[in-house]
Amino acid sequence: MIVNFKRGDTFEAVVRLRDDMGALVDLVAGGITCTSQIRDSEDVLIQQLSVANDTAPTGKVLSATPAQTAVWPVEQLLWDVQWSKDGRVFSTETLTIDVEKDVTQP
Repeated sequence: MIVNFKRGDTFEAVVRLRDDMGALVDLVAGGITCTSQIRDSEDVLIQQLSVANDTAPTGKVLSATPAQTAVWPVEQLLWDVQWSKDGRVFSTETLTIDVEKDVTQP
């Protein structure tokens, strides 16, 4: 999957985890944490995303500020989410972020 994104904008995504039956998982009660990074094709770290609780216990908000994304390279970047619980780690599929130059600038 490709996500189109304009450099210098707010990057924000709400992520949720589903169990094997397709039900949303309560991340808070389950003690499940997540981290998320964006890297270039050479595996260079571009952004460690901030992680905050969503208003629902089944979601996490991943974000980067406009100041942070303003320096992202204009190219395709790789992004995933890594979930952790009790020493077990599992990751989402890798997504591609197609970073474009922002036309309207401050």
